[in-house]
Amino acid sequence: MWRLNFGIFALHLVLMAGFVVIPTILTEEMGISPDNLWWVYLLLIGGGFFAMLPVMILGEKYRRQKISFVAAVAVMTILMALLAVCRGSLLPGIMLLAVFCRV
Repeated sequence: MWRLNFGIFALHLVLMAGFVVIPTILTEEMGISPDNLWWVYLLLIGGGFFAMLPVMILGEKYRRQKISFVAAVAVMTILMALLAVCRGSLLPGIMLLAVFCRV
């Protein structure tokens, strides 16, 4: 039960931290107007959904759900760490798309 509780806590911690920091990155560093953030989120979540479909289908087809889940957690961890240190005009957008593929 502790593993389950810790996993839920860690997921919520990362998501809440992301939704506190991501708008700041998008507005201050990428120059996106706060009024247009909903478009960015819509594109990121929609693109993430379509990008994760092949991984979900292959994981279900070959019964490798655990491997795809562990890989998604590892990718999200690496990308959030990179997002903390890497800055640029295009790189944060690509990283955010990859993070939303996992969620």
